[in-house]
Parts: sequence; structure tokens; C-alpha cells
Amino acid sequence: MYRKPEPEPLPYQRNLKVRLPQGHLLISTTRLMVTVHHFPSPRAEPDYTIRFMVSDNPELAQLLHPIEGWDFIGLVKFLWRKIDMLNHLDLRDEKLRSELGLRTVSSPSQKPQRQEKRPAEQAMAMIREHVLNHPFCTRLEIARAIGRSKSPYLLAQIEWLVMNGTLARSIQIRANGAIEYRYIVVDDAGH
Repeated sequence: MYRKPEPEPLPYQRNLKVRLPQGHLLISTTRLMVTVHHFPSPRAEPDYTIRFMVSDNPELAQLLHPIEGWDFIGLVKFLWRKIDMLNHLDLRDEKLRSELGLRTVSSPSQKPQRQEKRPAEQAMAMIREHVLNHPFCTRLEIARAIGRSKSPYLLAQIEWLVMNGTLARSIQIRANGAIEYRYIVVDDAGH
């Protein structure tokens, strides 16, 4: 006689990443709580963290199935409502936080400062100096060396130096098929 095996419960500790127009949320779940980290950009530190306790949120407790685990669609809808509401409230008030079922809320960290604008000539001189000291460096290495992001503006400056004859570009195809650009400084003695 065949017996249908009992379903094994899914693990309660799960992570879910939700993309937003500005950044993303990382939702970590356990049987007791849901933790939400908001990241303003992919490589940034979280600017706030919110923990929702299942015991303090009856609506949240309904989203936790004993065998199937968390209902992630319902969980995202729940968090969307809560976080949208939280964006309009002052979470420093301890009484308000306890009424909302929030145990721990970290204060928003200091947002990273915007990159300081440099004159184009200064940035190009820094690019040239780095490539002179580190021949055959990539665009990313140049960007990191001068403390900038690999933005279209920086790439345009590098390409302008190539068109101007200050730098020479070599193109390599990596093993995965990606194109890699490497740069060297053209010898000034030849001019």
C-alpha cells in the first residue's frame, strides 16, 4: 500500500531581494521576524534597517504557513504598505514604534557625499599620470585610482585623451567574450 509522504517544511530562513526605482530591499525572514534592509544603490551600505516581529503583527503572522513557509507575494505587499506608511512618520518616537510593532529601527546612516567635481584638465592629468605609472590598466582601474566611478563622463574623458593622442588604447577579448580596453601613455619624445 502506497503512502503519500508527509511534506517537508521549507526553511524559514530565506532572503528575498526586491528591486526598487531607487535601490533595492533585502528581506530576510526567520520564523520570529522579518528584517528589511534598504540599499540606495547596489554597492552601498544599507541606509536603514527595519525589523518586524511576527508576534507583534497579526497580519504578518497570517503570511507564515507551517509547511510552505512564507508567502512572499503577501509579504512584499505587507512591507510595501508598512514602508510607504513609515516614510511619512517620525520613527524616533518610541511609543509610535511599539504601536507599529517595530522592535529595532536603525537610524538612517549618513548618505555618501556626491563626488566632488574637478576641472576636466585636472581629471585628465590624473588619468594620464595613473596610466603612465601603471601601463595597460583598464577603465575600472583608472576610475578607482582617481577616486571616481566608471561613469560615461569619465569614459568620455579617457576616450578624448585617446583621440587627442595622449593615450593609446588596446582592445582585448576576454575568455567570456567581453571586450576589455587597456590604455598606455603615448611617448612624448616622439612628438
